[in-house]
Amino acid sequence: MASTSRLLVVEDDRAIRELIADRLEHFELTFAACQSEAYEQLGAGRFDLVLLDLRLPREPGDMRPVNQVGIDILKTIRRRRLSKRGSAMPLPVVVMTAHGSEELSAQVLIENGANDYIRKPFGSEDRFEEKILRALAGEGALVPAVTIRNDIIRLAFHDEDDVVRIEASVYRGAHFGLLAVLRDLHLADLEKRRAPENFDGIRGEVLAVRLGISGQAVRRRVSKFRRIVRRDLRDQLGRNVGDHDIVENMRDWNGYRLNPLVVRVVAWDQMPDGDA
Repeated sequence: MASTSRLLVVEDDRAIRELIADRLEHFELTFAACQSEAYEQLGAGRFDLVLLDLRLPREPGDMRPVNQVGIDILKTIRRRRLSKRGSAMPLPVVVMTAHGSEELSAQVLIENGANDYIRKPFGSEDRFEEKILRALAGEGALVPAVTIRNDIIRLAFHDEDDVVRIEASVYRGAHFGLLAVLRDLHLADLEKRRAPENFDGIRGEVLAVRLGISGQAVRRRVSKFRRIVRRDLRDQLGRNVGDHDIVENMRDWNGYRLNPLVVRVVAWDQMPDGDA
């Protein structure tokens, strides 16, 4: 595994990057030095693990690194349900922190789904390589499985009646209209055999024209849809879903789309009790 695993290392300190390159010489390493570079790399390629410093600048040349940047990157990885290269397994993330940051590290692990953390500076007894190998195998110190579980959510459309089913729940009207537009975009990307990270989004102003409403109304409609579906799936199936699990919109690309790592569009008769 170690000879072929591809790691994204997000670290702004050149000396630490050189140390990591030496310690992990048997891995294929890609480096990013700030938040924008990390998002660029995550959008351009697939990785087996992310080694993530918490204290980072947001842009190249930014001289104000802060812990929140690393936390934001971790949250984005989990919100987008990024998976390990060639696998359905959630993308492992190992966080790097300075000595004395154990309390923060534990909070990140529990709340945001990091697999483990490594304290800097690296010493001979820090189990650096061991923790990398454990995370590559999907193991971790405190990571809660429910936080990073890649559950599939099925959508089925009955176009003649303007009805969409999301698992056991049925929706009509504005919810159907919103999802039907995003479904057509989603299916076109599937036909092109695109990788999930390359699926297209539709810009808010274009979606507004397609739906015959204003851009502000689009944002309200998406927000209302997320709130209602989150409640329905929790109450009916006991499933917790995030805001971006079905309709996804991210800061590093323009527009909305069905989340290609979570959503599966199936035929109406493939859903249990799928009568219109």
